[in-house]
Amino acid sequence: MDNNIYISSTNSNPKNHTLSLIIKIVVSIIVLSVVLIILFFISTRGYLSVTSNNTKVSLSLVNQFSQKDVGNYTDGNKMLIKKNDYTLLVHSANKSYISSVNTKGFFQHTNVNAQLTPSVKSSVIATNPYQCTFTMNDIVYSHWCLDNSEYDGQNNQETSLKKQYFDSTNEVIQTKDFVFLSNNQKLLSLAQVSKNEVWMIIKTYPVVDDAETSQEPFIELRKYINGDFGSPIDTRSIDSIELGNIKPYQEGYVLYSKDSVTAYYLESFDSTMQPISFEQLPKLDDYGFDIVVAGDYITYYYKNRLRDSGSDNKPQKLSISSVYKLKEKNTYITNYEYTSAFVCQKDTLCIFLKDKSEFIIQNNSSRTLFKVSDYLPYKNKVILNMMNNVVIYDIETNSGFIAYEGSSDTNICGMQVTLDSIRTCVDSELTDDTYALQLDTSQSETVNLLHGLGVISKNNHVDYVSAIGNTIIINTNIIAEYNEDTKTYKTDASEKDYATKLIMQSVSDAGIDPSLYNIVIN
Repeated sequence: MDNNIYISSTNSNPKNHTLSLIIKIVVSIIVLSVVLIILFFISTRGYLSVTSNNTKVSLSLVNQFSQKDVGNYTDGNKMLIKKNDYTLLVHSANKSYISSVNTKGFFQHTNVNAQLTPSVKSSVIATNPYQCTFTMNDIVYSHWCLDNSEYDGQNNQETSLKKQYFDSTNEVIQTKDFVFLSNNQKLLSLAQVSKNEVWMIIKTYPVVDDAETSQEPFIELRKYINGDFGSPIDTRSIDSIELGNIKPYQEGYVLYSKDSVTAYYLESFDSTMQPISFEQLPKLDDYGFDIVVAGDYITYYYKNRLRDSGSDNKPQKLSISSVYKLKEKNTYITNYEYTSAFVCQKDTLCIFLKDKSEFIIQNNSSRTLFKVSDYLPYKNKVILNMMNNVVIYDIETNSGFIAYEGSSDTNICGMQVTLDSIRTCVDSELTDDTYALQLDTSQSETVNLLHGLGVISKNNHVDYVSAIGNTIIINTNIIAEYNEDTKTYKTDASEKDYATKLIMQSVSDAGIDPSLYNIVIN
C-alpha cells in the first residue's frame, strides 16, 4: 500500500498572471478610449438640413472662424457636420439666401428653411465717375467721397464735380468736369436732400493780403437746387469750425465734428440747430471720431487716423457712444480695436475690423462673424461687400441675399446709400472701365448688364462699349477712309453692316434684349 501523499498544485506562473493583468488593463484603456472618442464625436457633431422654395440649389457652408469651406450638398439632404458657427449660402440661378447657422452636438438637428430672394435690377448710371454720385434732373454728378475733413489743408479734387449724361442728339455720353469753388475753398461734406436739392458744407481758408494779415477760416452750409452750382440759393454760417460733416437722420440731418463728440440735429435748412446729448468719449492719441447713422441710432466711434503708426499704446478695447431717437444715450465697451463700430439694433453692436476683413454682429446671447471687404448701414439692415457680392442683410431675421452678384472679371470698388437707392462702384477688367451702378430693390434682375458688356467687348469688331441708363453705346473698330470727293471720312457701308450683324449676335449671346435697350453702334 502506497502511503505517499501526492499534492496537485493549481498555482500558475507569476509571470503569466502579470501579463494577463496588463492585457486586461490595456483592453480596458482601449475600450474606454474608444468610448470617449465616440462620445466626443457624438458631442461635437450635429445634422444640418436645408430646404428651400426652389427645387434645385447649390449650397456653400463656411466655418465662420477658420473660414474654411466645409463643402457643398444639394437641397433636402442632411449633412453631418461639426458643432460650430457657419455662414450658409444657398444659391439658385439669380436667387440666393445667406444666413448665420449655429449647429449643435449630440446629433441634434438644425433645420433651415431658405427663402430665396432674386437679385435686384442694376443699371449703369455713369462710366468712370468719381467715387460718390447723386442724380439731379436726369444728370449724374460725381465727386470724391469726403472722408478726410478732419485734416486741414486744401485739395482741389474736393472742389470738382463731374457730370455725365446721354446726348441723344449726337448719341454719345457727355462728360464734363467743373470746379465750382474758388482756390481757397474746400468741400467738406455733401448731402442730397431731395431730387433737386443738395446741401454742402464749405470751408473757406484765409487769404493773405499785401499786409500779410488774414482772418480765421470759417465754414458755411450752402443750399443748391436744380443743378445750378454756380451760386447757392441760400447760405448760413456755422458757428463751430469743427462741424464740417453732415449725414441724414430721420426727417432731418446731423451736423457733427470729427475732432470731438459734438453733434447737432437740423430739421430744415433754416431751423435752429438742436444739440444732441452724447455720453462723452475721452480723447485718445492718434484717434479722431466719426459717426454712423443706423435706423433710429446715431453712434459716435473712435476713428484711427494713424492705424499703421506702430504705436505701442493702442487700446485693445475701444468704446462707442450712442443716442436713440435723440433722447436715450448709452456707452458700450467693445472687445476690439475696431475700424468702426455702431449700435445696429437694440442691445446689438455691429463691429467692422478692416484689417481682418471681419464684420461682427454681437449681442448678449450670440456673436455672428462674416468675412467682408466693406459695409454700409441701410435703414434697419446692413449692406455687405461679401465675396465680391453686394449683400443686403437683415440683422433682425438673421438672413440676407445677394442684391448684386459680382464675377471673376469685375471688382466691387465701393458702395453708397443715396437719397432713394443703393449704388455701387464696379471695376471691369474686360472693358477696362469703372462703372457706377444703381440698384433698384423694387425690381428683380433680368440680366446682369455689366456681365453683358464684358461679353460684347470680346467681339473682334468692337473697339469700345459702354452704357448709361437704358442706352448701350458700341464703337466699332472699323477704320474710316477719307473720301476725296466729299472731303469727309466715311466707313464702308457693307463692312459696317457685317460688323453690326456680328455685334448684335454678341448682344444676344450676352442675354441682352434689344427691345429693352437703346443700342447705338458707331
